[in-house]
Amino acid sequence: MAAVKIHVVAGQPAEGASTVNGSITVNEDAHTSYVKAVNGDLTVKEGAVVSGALTNVNGKISVQAGHIGGGIRTVEGDISILGAAHVDGGILVEKHGGFRMSHRSSDPIITIGPGAEVRGELRFEHKVQLYVSDHASIGTVTGATAVTFSGDNPPYAH
Repeated sequence: MAAVKIHVVAGQPAEGASTVNGSITVNEDAHTSYVKAVNGDLTVKEGAVVSGALTNVNGKISVQAGHIGGGIRTVEGDISILGAAHVDGGILVEKHGGFRMSHRSSDPIITIGPGAEVRGELRFEHKVQLYVSDHASIGTVTGATAVTFSGDNPPYAH
């Protein structure tokens, strides 16, 4: 059975988008109230707005100059906040519930790129790799040490 792919597009009302196994993309200038997946990548493109939370357990989360009104939550997902992205409500990487959803061998990578803004606490309940641009704005960090980088790319991308 193939994984579901959901696209939220501009001009079509969307109360929210959710899936168990599959990816969700909120396309340019689209609006929705929440985006939620268990196992799946979540992408919010430029100009898109998610008025509530962006959440998953496992899968990549990418906000590309969009706006998240209710924070970002994951357990094992990598997170990239890029461009002129704005996240209200902070970031929470929750502790494992006694078992691991994925077979990944590395800690989640959290990247806050140049021009991005995360308002609220960035709280990490287990080990992550946190990279924050010297041209980004973030709230208080709990549970991790931020590695500051200059330029467009964090040190792991070189």
